Amino acid sequence: MGDFDRMNELAETVIKCARTALDKVKIYQSKINSCMAREDFRGAIDVALPFLELFTAKYGFRISNKPNRVLIGIEVLKTMFKLLGKKPEDLINLPKATNPEILAAGKILASVGHAAFYADPT
Repeated sequence: MGDFDRMNELAETVIKCARTALDKVKIYQSKINSCMAREDFRGAIDVALPFLELFTAKYGFRISNKPNRVLIGIEVLKTMFKLLGKKPEDLINLPKATNPEILAAGKILASVGHAAFYADPT
């Protein structure tokens, strides 16, 4: 098995020295993958949340640490409302995301998606 403790020490050093959130993306992905390899799904989420919080206020989204069915239902309804009257081609023809911070947040969300399901599949 790998030396996860040493990896975490080095990762924390890199995070402290990084100048921007974008400088931290790959190290956060590595830390998340490390947690996933150990089946520490809650740990993967705990790694991802502080990184994602760097963007929540700036871009107007919030991620709950402990979502419940009500919060999830509200978000689904908000999404459905935004999609009212839209056709599939409307979504296909949207411009590609180019903001590096939004793309970075998307990478972290993609890295931690499975962990969120396994940590609490309900």
